[in-house]
Amino acid sequence: MEFRESKKECELSVVVPVFNEESGLNHFFNELLPMLERETSQFEIVFVNDGSYDNSLELIRELARKDHRIIGVELSRNFGHQKALLCGIRQACGRVVITLDADLQHPPELIPQMIREWEEGADVVQMVRKNSASENFFDKHLSSCFYRAFNIVSNVKLIPACPDFRLLDRSCVDALGEYKENNLFLRAVIPQMGFKQVYLNFNCPERKTGTRSYSIVKSLRMALDAFFSHSNLGLYVPFFIGAACFIALILSFLFFFYLYCTSAFRVKFGLAAFAIMEILQAGVVLMSLGIFGWYIARIFEAAKARPSFHVRSVISFSPGMESVPRKLKK
Repeated sequence: MEFRESKKECELSVVVPVFNEESGLNHFFNELLPMLERETSQFEIVFVNDGSYDNSLELIRELARKDHRIIGVELSRNFGHQKALLCGIRQACGRVVITLDADLQHPPELIPQMIREWEEGADVVQMVRKNSASENFFDKHLSSCFYRAFNIVSNVKLIPACPDFRLLDRSCVDALGEYKENNLFLRAVIPQMGFKQVYLNFNCPERKTGTRSYSIVKSLRMALDAFFSHSNLGLYVPFFIGAACFIALILSFLFFFYLYCTSAFRVKFGLAAFAIMEILQAGVVLMSLGIFGWYIARIFEAAKARPSFHVRSVISFSPGMESVPRKLKK
């Protein structure tokens, strides 16, 4: 899907999702711009306003008026970080597309190093957090548990602490456009595509302005989407639980039958056993229905084939740019 009337290929596109970043957007732009200008004169910055309710959109519009290399994409409402990223990637025209957040926790000064790896043949340059200055104990261990669980149930193996700070070659961007899923989890989809990937470590600095927009609820929703999109294990879990419960039921029956024959308290033991097994079976049935419900809900969403996002407007004063081979034109 193309949102601009004309998308001429440029050298480098930087995609930045924006949600209530009014306090730090100008500072981020002033940090980013010198890095890009040192690499090439033919670049664009695609800001995707993901339903911000502060003054972020006006700041993007002001920056676009001053610099024709800035593209602003306004979504009709808040669709979430992953969909805002996907929108920006589809909008980008660069031979190289870099995605990063506007809070400066993804340092722009690492962009030259990412580009060097691309020039040496990498199709994907994925940045990996060595540490995070603003990540608390709970977030750190919750994230660690998610990656461990995901790698167990999924056939896609993720390296922990990989944020949406990466470089994509145009071939990867085009391949990503072939995915029609409504809830793409880019951190799993991109490794799954199988292009040549390079991993670079970086230290994540403390957020200088604003507050984190990812709440526990949003993180949990994204984790569930990731699990159900990249693993079918949930469809088999009820069977194994049911089989285990059936075996437990047989063993319990034999045990309480033995008590019935040998104990003076056979009636009390028998009623307790019956009550426990009934509660256990009811819990297994309800849990199984819940797991199936998650998969059915995703099938239902896919069957409706609704778009992942809606673009309200595009802010662009760019006259278009030319392209060159796999080395950035200075």
